Amino acid sequence: MLNASARRAGILAALFVSAVGFATPCLAIEPGFAVVQNIVNVFSGSGSASYSSAAKFIDYDAMSQRSLGAGQWSKLTVKQKRDYTAALRVLMEQRYYPRWHRIFSKAKLEYVSKSVSGDDLLVQTNLVVGKKRDAMTWRLSDRNDKVISLAIGQKDLLDRLTNRLQPKLKKSGFQSMLSWMQAHAKGEEPATQTSSAESVLGESR
Repeated sequence: MLNASARRAGILAALFVSAVGFATPCLAIEPGFAVVQNIVNVFSGSGSASYSSAAKFIDYDAMSQRSLGAGQWSKLTVKQKRDYTAALRVLMEQRYYPRWHRIFSKAKLEYVSKSVSGDDLLVQTNLVVGKKRDAMTWRLSDRNDKVISLAIGQKDLLDRLTNRLQPKLKKSGFQSMLSWMQAHAKGEEPATQTSSAESVLGESR
């Protein structure tokens, strides 16, 4: 009888250990973090050839609407919305993707936590480059789990874009702002070569 009880206890213990063993990896692969890690992996590659797949994880439609604001967005024609979204994507590809490659090719991303903000999922991570660790928050759309923005500390990429574009829109109008975006994407203004974490936002130190 004691032997049977001991065997049952052993089986239960083995099942418990197995359950813990399987649970730990699941906790490490948080779905929101998996999306973020996919983007980091894209830019950790050897060159720009791999960048094309980044758009699968970025919601350029949502970025476009939020950077202009709902009121201004509603005033645009279908063609203007399409042109603006295309210009924003090219701007990101030409001016931000290289910065992201410089950072993410040297960095490791650590998952910290997640939270909800309105309709968005916020994924908190640490960006580790050598001995330096920066808090990095990724904003994902709850609708499609794609990235809408990212922030280093309190500095947010989408806020930065909005603060640059809105004054141009108010001063010169939509078409002039669009022309500026297209010119800026072509590199007519010098791009920073810094590898600091804040360069992912277009910041330089």
